Amino acid sequence: MEDGSKVRYAKKSGSLLPKPQWKYRTRSTSPERDTTPENATKMTYTEEERTELKNRFLRLMELGYYNVLKAEYAKDQEKNMRQLYEQKIFQMQVYQRAQELLREKKASK
Repeated sequence: MEDGSKVRYAKKSGSLLPKPQWKYRTRSTSPERDTTPENATKMTYTEEERTELKNRFLRLMELGYYNVLKAEYAKDQEKNMRQLYEQKIFQMQVYQRAQELLREKKASK
């Protein structure tokens, strides 16, 4: 507007749109809905279950690390194979050029 305030307009009709009024929810602070400190700190699992979960988590971490290493190894192998392939092509080209030079030398005699 002329006074510098921001306004919203509809794209199709061009009419002025009112600014939306946001409704904020407030958190309930009623004591009957709060978790008691005894319930919050109570151990709800056995030590065996804790150990099992820890071992399962560690195994998943190992598998993830293994998969990352496997992918990196595959990339390295592909890169090495490509280099070997390029070396073989180069060697073949050198060999073919040497054969051509020998043929030319024999032909010139």
